Amino acid sequence: MMFRTPSGLSIEFSKAGFVRPTPIQAQVWPMDLEDRDLIGIAQPGSGKMLVYLIPAILHVNSQPKRSGGGDGPIVLILAPTTQRAEQIQHMGAKFAVAYNIKVLCLYLLKHENSSQTCGIGYGGGILIDTLSSLLVLLKSKSTNLKNVTYLVLDGADWMLSDTHEPQIQNILSQIRLDSQKSLWGASWPEEVDKRAKLFLHINYIAMMKNWYRGR
Repeated sequence: MMFRTPSGLSIEFSKAGFVRPTPIQAQVWPMDLEDRDLIGIAQPGSGKMLVYLIPAILHVNSQPKRSGGGDGPIVLILAPTTQRAEQIQHMGAKFAVAYNIKVLCLYLLKHENSSQTCGIGYGGGILIDTLSSLLVLLKSKSTNLKNVTYLVLDGADWMLSDTHEPQIQNILSQIRLDSQKSLWGASWPEEVDKRAKLFLHINYIAMMKNWYRGR
């Protein structure tokens, strides 16, 4: 199956100076858009960020429009660090503008305006945060995950370690059972693989290959 770039995104790709998809993007985009869960291994420089951001944007765009207030996000992206969360937000915003989709980083939102509630009145878009920060917001009921239908774990090998697995289970218990999941790591130990499969649908895809070249 070949991925054909939607016209709106083609314009944004051109603005960003992208000539063609990287190898990992060309391989994964068609499969991701089949609404299947995915495990992928990718090293820095492979183009991994756009591998999940483009399907996430298209996923939001395909959903019925929502009024906002209290609905929460459609897409949740968990990042391993605050720096990574900011990078994802910056990249996502470049391409989501084609469909007028908001991409908010909850970590940035809290620090830019501490008096503003973070996400509870924000419906229908993409939210990005770190694991620990999101759990604090959920505990305080500052946001909710009841309408999340696309979940990304960037750094899933770290998040599914012994230390953090209970936190991931907490978050997964708050999103819809039919949500699509995209799990990415720089490595994939056997114990992480076993834990990941407990959260995935039966027809998941495993891209167990290291990709190095790309944008």
